[in-house]
Amino acid sequence: MAYESTRTNFFSDAEVELTVNVTAPEVLAGRVTWQLTALHRTIARGDALVKLEPDNPTSVNLRFRMPHVKEGVVHNTLLTVSFTQAGQRRAATTVETEWWVFAPDPFADRTQWLEQLELQLFDPGGATAKLFRSAGIPFAELRSVGELKTADSGLIIVAEGVKRSEMAETLVSLAAAGRNVLWFAPTVCELQIPGSEEFDEKLPKELAFRGSDRIEQLDKRLDPNAWSDPELAKSVGFQVVSRRGLTNVEVADAETGWSWVTANYGDPDAQFILCGLGLIDAWDASPTPRYLLLRLLEQLDPQREANSENVNTDSRNADETQSPSTTEEPAPKGHR
Repeated sequence: MAYESTRTNFFSDAEVELTVNVTAPEVLAGRVTWQLTALHRTIARGDALVKLEPDNPTSVNLRFRMPHVKEGVVHNTLLTVSFTQAGQRRAATTVETEWWVFAPDPFADRTQWLEQLELQLFDPGGATAKLFRSAGIPFAELRSVGELKTADSGLIIVAEGVKRSEMAETLVSLAAAGRNVLWFAPTVCELQIPGSEEFDEKLPKELAFRGSDRIEQLDKRLDPNAWSDPELAKSVGFQVVSRRGLTNVEVADAETGWSWVTANYGDPDAQFILCGLGLIDAWDASPTPRYLLLRLLEQLDPQREANSENVNTDSRNADETQSPSTTEEPAPKGHR
């Protein structure tokens, strides 16, 4: 048995339609049963009579509504699908899949924390600014590269789709000077590799290239496949290119390049995060983009280390009381 969709994240109260393809090595008749549970309660269930044939998958459609999730809480759910041959009582095969259900607003009751971050947004196209306003994310607009270069406080965010070739140099200079910088899905990027002969900025303590697994490192519940459909979500990759005697990081195809480039600085502590994943088109398709933004802002929070100790304590206490099969987890507030 195999699902046609690989997604693992859903919004609270979402209406879900899922197709399961069932195959068998020989002709078999029987019944497919399924059950969705959360917190030891059955949310939905169903069954269908099927006739299986070799090399000819039989499709079974599942329809149900995800449970309601309160603001600030994340549920895990368990979908169990079984095939039982006609005349038998025991299932011949069973597949269990864990899914996560998220409240639509990851920033509920977080306005004060967001204001403390002093988000500074450079967005010539205006689409990200519109998205932030609708999501209730406070920010100040940087209307020119000159304003960007002279912004003297707050966390700098550069919106997706920026085409300025000099932008990478500007942002690396800001990070080297102690500013936290977050840049999404550029159209053009010419970032000189720190440590190469032509690089004349302060060297970061760490330079890292990462793939989509970085999403699960930030939050194991998030879905790295949220950008798998290019029609629903924009994404780019990054590759190292040597051209005209220069070694640069440039934009590449999402499937062949790295998704992330990060540079961590010390004294003062600052980070430059180049993320190839776009937010705008994917925002309503899955909870992952909006919760990924939350996790990135938490990582760039100057108070993250002090807050992280509180999260670890809370997590240990939660682990002692939660069921091993289902959990109800409050989303961490302002923590890494």
